[in-house]
Amino acid sequence: MDYFDTREKKKYMSYEKILKLRKEMINNHIDGYIVPHNDNFFNESLPEANRRLEWLTSFDGSAGIALVLAEKAYIFVDGRYTIQAKQQIDSKIYEIVHLKDKNLYDILNSIENKTIIGIDSKIHSILNVEHLNLKIQNSNISIKQVKDNLIDLIWDDRPKLPYNEITIHNIEYSGEETKTKIETISKYIDSHTGDTLIITDCESISWLLNIRGSDLEFTPIPLSIVIINKYNNIQFFTNSKLNANIKKHLGNNIKIFKLNAFEEQLKSIGKRNEKVIVDNETCSYWIFKKLKEFGAKPIIKKNLCLKLKACKNKIEVNGMRKAHLRDAKSLIETLYWIKSHYPDGNLDEIEVSRKLFKSREKNKNFIGLSFPTIAGTGPNGAIVHYRPSKLNNREIKYGDLLLMDSGAQYFEGTTDVTRTIAIGEPDKEKKVKFTKVLKGHINLATVVFPYGTTGHQLDILARKFLWDDGLDYDHGTGHGVGSCLNVHEGPQSISKRSNNVILEEGMIISNEPGFYKEGEYGIRIENLILVKEKYIPNSNIKFLNFETLTLAPIDLSLIDIDLLEQKEIKWINEYHRNVYKQVSSSLSTKVAEWLKEETKEIS
Repeated sequence: MDYFDTREKKKYMSYEKILKLRKEMINNHIDGYIVPHNDNFFNESLPEANRRLEWLTSFDGSAGIALVLAEKAYIFVDGRYTIQAKQQIDSKIYEIVHLKDKNLYDILNSIENKTIIGIDSKIHSILNVEHLNLKIQNSNISIKQVKDNLIDLIWDDRPKLPYNEITIHNIEYSGEETKTKIETISKYIDSHTGDTLIITDCESISWLLNIRGSDLEFTPIPLSIVIINKYNNIQFFTNSKLNANIKKHLGNNIKIFKLNAFEEQLKSIGKRNEKVIVDNETCSYWIFKKLKEFGAKPIIKKNLCLKLKACKNKIEVNGMRKAHLRDAKSLIETLYWIKSHYPDGNLDEIEVSRKLFKSREKNKNFIGLSFPTIAGTGPNGAIVHYRPSKLNNREIKYGDLLLMDSGAQYFEGTTDVTRTIAIGEPDKEKKVKFTKVLKGHINLATVVFPYGTTGHQLDILARKFLWDDGLDYDHGTGHGVGSCLNVHEGPQSISKRSNNVILEEGMIISNEPGFYKEGEYGIRIENLILVKEKYIPNSNIKFLNFETLTLAPIDLSLIDIDLLEQKEIKWINEYHRNVYKQVSSSLSTKVAEWLKEETKEIS
């Protein structure tokens, strides 16, 4: 499989598609239709068959929502995707709206005529529908739940959903038996006076049952749903393939069903008038509605699996260290190859991406990439979630900055790393901006903070030096990372956006400040960091700090040493000593010599 043979976008087809959608809107007696980036499993990464927003608009970002009205259409994106949206979406058809300016509710509240807005409640969460009902203050607007998904009705060549082999995630990687995890969840159900809990978040299910799959391209999970009761019994719904070993692993307490049997089980739950715990962010409104319709009593509570899987155990933490050490070899070899070959010319973004993939592919316990590689040179580097394709592939030129954001899935863990490197001698402006980003990165990496602190409270540390110059970046500073699961994992984050989830020991999160000059270059420095307890003598307060897991050199040619304080220079030197110490023995002599030069002390 070639991960870099990207889909070519055909803007000219968007007009035909939206005409077909509007015809279906008329057939269903609605005046507008909302198309989110969701499917009924609420995974961030979607199988091709469920990329309805992308099929309709050509926008392939991992977050966004479209509103199609009879004569106008909008697509709403956040700061990660504003440039990308302009390139992929036909602006004659869709008005591209930055969420910091307006949102879906603002547009709906401004409509002056009676308007019925249709939704498919299977791909809208309970919380999402609650927000529609609460935030739309316009009496002209009514929300109608449409029986069939209108995109599916007009998508003639829609591919089939992939249902592949399920594999066991062995105890040597998970660090905790399935039985223990199930008992914890069952006690949680009982403690909230519930009878049953429904999980539609496939990552949580994979963590709970110690299984993995390949139904998604970059997240190793099977598409599935689980119903678990307070007596440790589970109903597992999936169309993915289960061999005898998997059935033995799951055991007698876990009954296996096809996905189409799920609604019938909801009826059974309803007949028993059970109290059912559901998470309002990851459970569809359709399930919530059906539970009530069948006689069950839904209880809204957070999915406990999210927090439990976010706090990695010792086995998982050690696995992440092994994955990062293995991954470092591939990234360093690729960085050496780029620096050695660019003077000869003829290097481009796709070639660099392929080279990195081919190196990772040879690594022990490699499963696949954790997301599509971002290799953006020059102006493409300013597109936060850029993905090179035949349409936009750019040759790497002297004077460029090359931003490489990439990661991999291993049995032991998941990696995500960004390095920005100079092609040739960088100018003063780029060095200053890079150093400001680096100072923010170091500021966050070295913070010591009391237990009870949230990522939201730490976000300013990474932005401070850019803010001093009136600059900023329009994305979060850090996201959680799974263990052989989603590279973007909650509930923790480091962001301007308020998040009351405190940082706890064992959580792994990214540290990735950046700066982007549209049309010219992008800068980002990303390491993964582990939350650990920090012992402070004579303190009665529990404190935490971060351990940096990522091992890759930071381009010294981009650092303006005059802007650094002594403690920052010390951090860079100590970090680079550790990179060389840990990785050099696995490299060829030539690459190890290059790494030694790239990690030399600065003063």
